[in-house]
Amino acid sequence: SQQRAINRRLELYTKFDDSTDVVAALRRERGFSDFASPWMTALNDYLVQTGLTIEYGKISLYISAIAVAVFIVLSAFLGLGLLTAMIAICLTVCGSAIVVSQLRRRRINRFADQLPDALDVIVRGVKVGHPLSTALNLVAKEMPDPAGSEFGVTSDEVGFGLSLEKAIENLTRRVGQ
Repeated sequence: SQQRAINRRLELYTKFDDSTDVVAALRRERGFSDFASPWMTALNDYLVQTGLTIEYGKISLYISAIAVAVFIVLSAFLGLGLLTAMIAICLTVCGSAIVVSQLRRRRINRFADQLPDALDVIVRGVKVGHPLSTALNLVAKEMPDPAGSEFGVTSDEVGFGLSLEKAIENLTRRVGQ
């Protein structure tokens, strides 16, 4: 349980010397990016909010493998054909959407549960006289995931010159709240 409590951001700090590399690695592994299409950006944000660190290519491969497996199972009952393929694709897409939705909801609920404690750490840090970026960094070091990593990335973004408003907007996009 202690190993699970260590947040991903702190693990990456042991691998990289520079904090810019840590932020880049977190953004890369989480797939957090903007697309030209607002629909693709919304889909990307939805997937980022699940907290999955798997690459989109691997996700596509897994979903395709599941679709083939479902097709094989269904073909034993329905026979080979276009209808069986369509049913297999629909079941796979719907099943994947349900799993992703549950992962997202679970992570958002964990973040919501941790948010009061995180805000308390920030308020106490600011009352003591720390700058806001340092108070955000305190949350990153003291809280487990998802709050620890998300506030850590926010702290790093502010530290690298991103405005506080944009860093909080990015936090909102990453956590879905």
